[in-house]
Amino acid sequence: MAEHSLSRAELLRIFPLLSRIGDARLTEQIIAVWQDAFADCLWPRLEDACFNPEAHPFRLVDHINAATQGALAVAQAMEEYQGIALDHDRIIALGYLHDVSKILEFEPGPDGTPRKSEIGRLIQHGAMGAFYARKHGMALEYIHLILTHTPQSKMAPVYKEAWLFSHIDLADAQIVDSFHEA
Repeated sequence: MAEHSLSRAELLRIFPLLSRIGDARLTEQIIAVWQDAFADCLWPRLEDACFNPEAHPFRLVDHINAATQGALAVAQAMEEYQGIALDHDRIIALGYLHDVSKILEFEPGPDGTPRKSEIGRLIQHGAMGAFYARKHGMALEYIHLILTHTPQSKMAPVYKEAWLFSHIDLADAQIVDSFHEA
């Protein structure tokens, strides 16, 4: 794997909602997860990482930001109209961790076109993100959130924020996959 780095400042620029997390330790853990995973990936810049090779040229960072911002907007509407309190830190953390594994699941091919990597072929989506989260001491709830955000998981999320996020994430993914112009 290529050894390169991603600074804290770059991550805060790329993922602006990180600054809204109230728990500074959680923010630093998310940053450490991204820095560690990025050091192991083949993308020259995080902004180059694809969301899905079939939906190229859509970028992973745009999907992550859209799903996170969308989930927060729906959470605010649910709080206002349904009276259901949701943990915004949990939503933002899940938003910024749910697809960290994609920088390893996909890689640039010899001609620069994105393709599925060996990790992507052999390991279920989300598992590498959970591995890095555990490595950086994240609470079990966040490992669960990462693993259960995807329909590929055989486990269902136990947190209401995860249910909300998984639907927003899937909506963004389906719209990008189905309605982009080739």
